[in-house]
Amino acid sequence: MSEPLHHSNGRTARVLIAPSSFLSLGPDGTGAFGERGIEVRVNPHGRPLTAAEVVDLARDCDGILAGNEPLTADVLARLPRLRCISRCGSGTDNVDLDAARARGIQVLRTPDAPVKAVAELTVGLLLTLLRGIHLVNPAVHNGDWPRLRGGLLAERTVGIVGLGRIGQAVARLLAPFGCDLLASDLDAGSAVWARGHDVPLVALDDLLARADIVSLHAAPGVRPLLGARELALMPRGALLVNTARGSLVDEAALLRACRTGHLGGAALDVFAEEPYRGPLSDVDNIVLTPHIGSFTAETRTAMELQAVNHLIDGLGYR
Repeated sequence: MSEPLHHSNGRTARVLIAPSSFLSLGPDGTGAFGERGIEVRVNPHGRPLTAAEVVDLARDCDGILAGNEPLTADVLARLPRLRCISRCGSGTDNVDLDAARARGIQVLRTPDAPVKAVAELTVGLLLTLLRGIHLVNPAVHNGDWPRLRGGLLAERTVGIVGLGRIGQAVARLLAPFGCDLLASDLDAGSAVWARGHDVPLVALDDLLARADIVSLHAAPGVRPLLGARELALMPRGALLVNTARGSLVDEAALLRACRTGHLGGAALDVFAEEPYRGPLSDVDNIVLTPHIGSFTAETRTAMELQAVNHLIDGLGYR
């Protein structure tokens, strides 16, 4: 076992467990910190932390096991002891990577662990929209018996926007259904994978115009990937699934497209601001889930244990 890491002021290392939903708090999870003499502080609020709360809780911490809380340049500048951020998840859009790099803060993540769970949820949401499960389930619970006619996935063209780990996993899951697949991704590695799996790569506008169902798995940019113009390119009655990042979609434009019937429906697991409280929840043909893409017991355990081990490694305790 490594000796505790002492700083010049004689204090041992301290870490903040920021995610409010962190499950691995036992001996096989965060207990690994205690075994190495690392002090642990947990999120006491039961929700994602604000920037001010991150500063308050982590101002004397050497490491943060991070969720989706804002780790902006301003926040990082107010954490003088911080040396390592271990993200429990694949994305780092909540972390100012340039500021972290400038301050010598190592940023680690767990990109592989959530792939299966997010891909399976994507397919589940897609089938929910196609068969109207979100509409008939509450009706039957209320004593009604609606015979809603859905559609076959085998008769549809599915466009996958972003062909990284999760996009590729979605393509593999969809292939046995017999649907036609398209993808849009500028990455050279994605192009190699697409050629090897007979998935045509096309420009985004072309994909939007041709796909009956669009599934988003791209990284966020400086503006929404799908705004009013892009949504208007989609065929009338098309469906949209977003399990990637809320910032990829202009939510106001999506609301209009679903209310007018231009889109047949949408399913969102991610939102520009979370928890989501907004008008999309008033539209029957929009399925909303509370960012549960990686929330399976198997996936969360794997992600959290990896994040713990990454932070231990990053702080030099291995």
